Amino acid sequence: MKSSPKMKTIVIGISGILLVSVVAYAAYAASAPASPSAQAQGATPAAATAQNQDSLKRAQGGTGASASGASATAGATSVGDLTDAEIVGWVDALDSNEITAANAAEKKKIAKEYMTYAKMLDKQHRANQKKTAKLAKQLKLTPAQSAASTQLKAMGTQDMTAMAALEGAQFERAYVDAMVKGHTEALAALDGSLITGADDAKLKKHLTELREHVSMHLEQGKRLQGASASRKVD
Repeated sequence: MKSSPKMKTIVIGISGILLVSVVAYAAYAASAPASPSAQAQGATPAAATAQNQDSLKRAQGGTGASASGASATAGATSVGDLTDAEIVGWVDALDSNEITAANAAEKKKIAKEYMTYAKMLDKQHRANQKKTAKLAKQLKLTPAQSAASTQLKAMGTQDMTAMAALEGAQFERAYVDAMVKGHTEALAALDGSLITGADDAKLKKHLTELREHVSMHLEQGKRLQGASASRKVD
């Protein structure tokens, strides 16, 4: 049976409508965002792992960068929550480190300004050590060890080992660098948690006075450090 012209026109019209619909749907599907499940299925193993790790970090309270930054800041400014007895132990460790280093410097052939600095540190840290011991006795506190004081002692031993074989300008530079580093960290610890964390008012006052000495030692050390940097080291 032959199709009439009218029938052909209708068929062509329907075909055109279907073609336009197909093209429009294809364009929409290409531009529409994929569903979360489709994204997960299409992600590479590395990308999926990264997404999972990022989600875990957010659930734990922050990204890896912010978490590590917080840890570094805490480590630099605080020795943690210590009891008054542990604070006394930490102060004793600090004084012992500085006295030992000063004694080593006094046995070396170094320039007058470095010798003067070493003798000053020796004298003032010895005085503070005696004052701390006297206060602890009054407060009936037995100096207690803590992770912070143990680490402080280890760092002092490490510095002394590194400087032992040095002489002259090399020793001067190493010594003053160690003093600047040590007093910077001590000042941060005092400001970070020790002064505010002390329970006894007399101990808090003692730590505040110690802070003044540590700050002064640090500033003098920085001046010597600047002078040492300008000198030629053999």
